[in-house]
Amino acid sequence: MKDLIKAIEGKPLSPVLVLSGRKGSDIADGFHRVSLVYRLDPYSVVPLKLG
Repeated sequence: MKDLIKAIEGKPLSPVLVLSGRKGSDIADGFHRVSLVYRLDPYSVVPLKLG
């Protein structure tokens, strides 16, 4: 709910942790933030942190 309020107010969300491997990348933390932002606007930018 906190992330929804932040997104609606236009405040930045915490970055999503993405781990890269040989066969691609996986979201390690923050899948719900990505889903939330996508439902609000599919063309929105989501901050990432590569690990």
